[in-house]
Amino acid sequence: MAVTRIYKGMPVVFDHDEFGWVQGVAMRPSPNGEEWLVRVRGDERWIYPSELYEVGKQPFGH
Repeated sequence: MAVTRIYKGMPVVFDHDEFGWVQGVAMRPSPNGEEWLVRVRGDERWIYPSELYEVGKQPFGH
């Protein structure tokens, strides 16, 4: 689960069917452990790696 697996410009699927490109990545501590803050198409939200899919590949953590 390395940050290097998520990179700027990477095509991703999130929220099950939303498609976009990663525009920025940060990692910050949260009450539930580490959460990744991923900005996709200008929309900034907290996304767990297991909720982010790289297009054409398995989900992170699987």
